[in-house]
Amino acid sequence: MIFSGDALNAKPGISNFEVIPLIFFSTLIIGILESFLHLFWVKWYFRYGIKSFVKTYDLPKTFNSDLSNLVGTQLLTDSFYMPLILKSLDEKKLALRESWSLKIFKISFTPVIRGLITIDISNDKLVIEGLVNYYPIAFTVLILIVTLNIFAALPFLLVLILMIYWFYSIQRKRFISVAQIIVNNSTT
Repeated sequence: MIFSGDALNAKPGISNFEVIPLIFFSTLIIGILESFLHLFWVKWYFRYGIKSFVKTYDLPKTFNSDLSNLVGTQLLTDSFYMPLILKSLDEKKLALRESWSLKIFKISFTPVIRGLITIDISNDKLVIEGLVNYYPIAFTVLILIVTLNIFAALPFLLVLILMIYWFYSIQRKRFISVAQIIVNNSTT
């Protein structure tokens, strides 16, 4: 019986190159599931998650708690990016995400975070939370594993991390702008 050197040195189990397709399809499934969670405004998905930022605002005494004029309408439509949209989860919580409407000459990117806005009238506070989406995390893990096996992919990993940070910065700034619009929703 003749064995090649590779056969004698082979270790039982799954090699890294066999894991990559598994992680690729897992990432694809996470992306598809997360898209449906966004599309159908699944309440538990918008309420819970990994917090990336929390910002609290004091509500003015003239604050109008009736937000029906803002819920369901596209906000920041004059922006260079896709408009944002609010959806009421209950009387105190609002979900926030990019609109999926097709707009010509608007820049769209993979959302890195989704928003949760909590209005506490009794304490005159508004809290906005950025919750991390799971697809960018899964995609980064996929590229990290590829980079560990193919060192030439390192520049792609670095560019990916910079892009995610850039997208996060854009979204965070825009989500805070929406929170300020809500805070300024006063009765006259």
